[in-house]
Amino acid sequence: MNWFSKKVYEQLVKTRHINISPHFKLYEIDCRDGAPVPFFCLKKYALKLIPHLETIRALYNEPMIVNSWYRTERYNTLVGGVKTSWHKKAAACDFWFVNHSSNEVYNDILKLINEGKIPNGGLGLYDGFVHYDTEDTGERWDKRKNKEIA
Repeated sequence: MNWFSKKVYEQLVKTRHINISPHFKLYEIDCRDGAPVPFFCLKKYALKLIPHLETIRALYNEPMIVNSWYRTERYNTLVGGVKTSWHKKAAACDFWFVNHSSNEVYNDILKLINEGKIPNGGLGLYDGFVHYDTEDTGERWDKRKNKEIA
């Protein structure tokens, strides 16, 4: 995005509720501890991830609820994130949908990957949400407590 400069970012920081894509606002990327996503992370990673999240969201035509996107080092440690977490660069997003199980969303994302509609990134299944990133090529994990529940 050539139009996206440091000056534009500084204006956006003042208006966190501005849309940066058809369905995502800037504040959704920010760390849950209140820290804004740094300019470098937003430009290099988050803006690369957004089109793929839009593709996932389009499957259901309902809001995607973001649990966690960018994380500061401190917040990542607080929530038990791994040291190499892509959340620290805003290259990963944990999310869920009100009317769809995390298992359903996980399987639908696998279909999108297999159809070549989104990159073969990291994909994790958790109780109540899904993790997707564009950096962990092909990694899959299931961290649900009860893996027998679909």
